Parts: sequence; C-alpha cells; structure tokens
Amino acid sequence: MRELLTVKNLSVTFSAYHGEVKAVRDVSFPVYEGETLAMVGESGCGKSVTAKAILRLLDHSSAKVSSASAVLYKGKNLLTLPKRELNRIRGSEISMVFQDAMASLNPTMTVGNQIMETVRAHQAVGKREAAKKACELLALVELPDPEGLLKRYPHELSGGQRQRVMIAMALSCDPKLLIADEPTTALDVTVQAQILGLLLKLQKKLNMSVLLITHDLGLVAGVADRVQVMYAGQIIERGTTREIFQAPKHPYTAALLTAIPRRNMERRQPLTALPGTPPDLRLELNGCPFAARCRFAMPICKKQMPEETEGCRCWLRHPMAPKVDLMEGDRDA
Repeated sequence: MRELLTVKNLSVTFSAYHGEVKAVRDVSFPVYEGETLAMVGESGCGKSVTAKAILRLLDHSSAKVSSASAVLYKGKNLLTLPKRELNRIRGSEISMVFQDAMASLNPTMTVGNQIMETVRAHQAVGKREAAKKACELLALVELPDPEGLLKRYPHELSGGQRQRVMIAMALSCDPKLLIADEPTTALDVTVQAQILGLLLKLQKKLNMSVLLITHDLGLVAGVADRVQVMYAGQIIERGTTREIFQAPKHPYTAALLTAIPRRNMERRQPLTALPGTPPDLRLELNGCPFAARCRFAMPICKKQMPEETEGCRCWLRHPMAPKVDLMEGDRDA
C-alpha cells in the first residue's frame, strides 16, 4: 500500500500559566491510501492535538509545533507550506469532521448555505450548481428529504443529523483523506453505530483514507484496518485491528479492552476501571508514562522508555522480561 500522508517526529507543546504542557511527544505514523486508521486513547492523550496539528488548526498563540516535525502529503510538508497553498489542500484534499457539530456549524445560516459556501470556496461553480451539489451530498450521507433540509437551521436537526451534515460538508470536494475527530461524541449508542457504519460505507465507496480519532476502543472493531494507541502524547502500540483486539501487547491496550462492556456481563456487574491518573504532561517522562498505573511494572519501566518492538513500546517485549497474561483479569471475569 502507498503512503498518502506521513507524520514524522510530531511534537506539540502548549504554553500555560503553570508551565509548558508537552501534549504530543515525537509521534510518527503513516496513513495509507484507502485505509481506515484509528487513533485511540483516553481523553487528554494527544489524539485531537495530533489531528489538528496535521492541518495547522492549532492556536498559534499558545501551541508550538517543533521545528523537527513534518507532515508529508504528496511530497510537501504541510507544516511549512505557504498559507494559500495550505488552504487549497484543506477541505479539498484533506477534510476534517469535528466532534461537536453544533459548535462547528453556524447557527445563523441554513444547512444548505453552509454546504454551498464550502463547495464554492474550493470549486468554480455557480450558486445553482452548488445547491445541486449540496442536495446530492445530503443524499449521500443518507439524510431523508435533502431538499427540505437545505432550508433548515442546525438547531432544527437532531445530533445525528447535524453530524451527517458535517460529514457531507467534509466530503463536498471529494477529499483523499478524511480526519474524523470523535465523530460520535454525545450521540446515543444506536446513532453512533449508524455514523460509523456510514463512514465505513463512504470510505469504500469513495476510496478515501480515514483517520478516525476516538477514546472508545470498542467503536473501532468493525471499522478500522489498523489501530494505534496513544498515551501521554506518545504512540505506545500499533497494529492491525485483529492484532490489537486478539493479542494486545501493551498493558494499557489490554486495560482499555477490559474496560469495554461485554454482552455476557451479569446485571449490575461493575465495569473494569484503570487505577490512578495519567502523568503530568508538564514534566519530562524518562520512563514509561504508564508505569505508575501498570500492574506489571518493573524497576526499569520507571527509569527508561523502551524502543518500539513489534509495534509496541513496552519492556515486557524484552526477551528477558517475565511472561505474563495481559488479559488474565478479563478472562477471569
């Protein structure tokens, strides 16, 4: 598979009154043509910051991207492109669906006008043709009565409908890559499944790549081709969806899997929760950032971060490490 986008050594820090927050720490990964790559992890682990950094959507007054970072698309570094050329790529070749549709849509404009505005910003078409395109896009995302929806305002739609409108806007110029940042946040379980099913259907139909950002590992099982797990601003495990779900290699990934509700759970059975809290991202993290919360932690885990081995950064992958069953607790349950 050919690489469509390549992120290299991405590091992002935020200036705050209490010091610099190192939100993303030397993250590198490819996105291949036609694949769905899921980036998962707890809230605050750096997923959304990574996604926004790709398109330079971070607030420059507080966020700083390291000069050693690079985001390569068609041989060009998006982080150093002139603003005009970057704006040409944004929306037309790389689009983004944000997690809060109500905050992203303009409450004073109809749905139709907002989609038409996006279409005309990137394509040389008239108002009538843009309206036709908007109607086609609403039909593409399987919204009923697309012509009627063109005249409605965001507050007149349900959460699931607004999210579909956001997806329609993102697809308005047939992008090669769609970045979906928590596209199912605040939606009920049934609507979540519908939105993810729609993304999968559109990904195959349009042959585009999808970078799916989510904190819920359970959502990506039937959607993603590959999964990469983030913790404290770093990628700590990556692999195919089958590898991640059937044989997780990092204790954090295993902990996320055991926290997913199961069909065979007894009524009122408590969910498994991770003990402790994530590390302070203002500090240097010399060892494994998960060591303080890991039941398999060894002395070396708190002193030195291991290199990536077989898609995983964990000292348990070392030949001299003890053999443990990461999913033992889940099997006992």
